[in-house]
Amino acid sequence: MDVIKISLLGIVAVLPAILLKNIKNEYAVLMSIAVMLIIFGFAVARIQVVVDTINRLLVGINIETRYVVIILKMLGITYVAEFSAAICRDAGFGAVASQIEIFAKISLLVTGIPIINALISMIGDTL
Repeated sequence: MDVIKISLLGIVAVLPAILLKNIKNEYAVLMSIAVMLIIFGFAVARIQVVVDTINRLLVGINIETRYVVIILKMLGITYVAEFSAAICRDAGFGAVASQIEIFAKISLLVTGIPIINALISMIGDTL
């Protein structure tokens, strides 16, 4: 049900922003940013539930926690980059948004190197 509430919040915020866009574009962008921050706050609260669940699952499994931390960092990079790129696009700066997305992709690759190394090592050990 929270998805419906957040979706309605977005729609209710967008309607006045559409009207404001023709009058004062700056106010429409600020309204968009404010709503995005509120929704992002709800998303961060949901991420805590995921982290707690993963921690409970890791208690009985023999997996190095550093790999899980890396995956969670990658998830965070993805969310922050998407959030920032959306704000830039709403403000009319599509080129900046594209550069944020490119940097995020490269950051994901760099952050995931330890997992790639461990995977290659495991494959090498089995051969």
